[in-house]
Amino acid sequence: MINEKGILIAGAAVAVLLDVILSPNLPFFSNTPNFMIAYSVSAGLLSRDNCVYGIAFVLGMISDLLGYGPVGLLSILLIAAVAVERNYLSGLFRARSFSEIASFLCVILGIELLHAFGTVLLMDGIDPIDAVVYIALPCSVLDCVLGVLIYLAVGKILLNRPLQPERRPFKPRKL
Repeated sequence: MINEKGILIAGAAVAVLLDVILSPNLPFFSNTPNFMIAYSVSAGLLSRDNCVYGIAFVLGMISDLLGYGPVGLLSILLIAAVAVERNYLSGLFRARSFSEIASFLCVILGIELLHAFGTVLLMDGIDPIDAVVYIALPCSVLDCVLGVLIYLAVGKILLNRPLQPERRPFKPRKL
C-alpha cells in the first residue's frame, strides 16, 4: 500500500527545492517558472487525499514569502484552484487524457493571470500591462510545460497510478 500523504508531502518538498535551486537558472523572457504552482495543480488533480489543500496553502505561502507577490494571494488562488479541479474538473471528463490536461493548463493560466491582477491591485508601482504581458503570460507558458511534466511524473511514478484510471460518473463534491 502506498502512503499517498507522505509521497505528496515529499513531492512538495522537492518542488520547493527545485523552485529555489533550479528555477533561477531557467529564464524565459527574464521570467522563471514556478514549480510550486505546477506541483500544487498536479497534486490536486491526481490525489484523492484532502491534504492537497494544506499542501497548496503551504506552497503558495512559501512562494509569496520568497518574493513572488503579496503574501497570501497565491495561497488563496492555489486553494481555490485545487477545489475547482477536485470538485468539478476531475469528474467532468471520463478519461484522463487530452481534455483533463487542457483543463489543467487552463487552471494554470487562470492562476497566473489572477496572480498578476492581484499583484497590480495590492502592490504599488506595478504597470498592469507589464504584469500581464511580460510576467503572467511567459510564466504561464513555463508553468504549463512544467505542469504537464510534473503531472505525468506524479501520475505515473510517485502515485503509481496509470494515466487512464477507472471511469467514474460526474458528481460534484461538497466543500
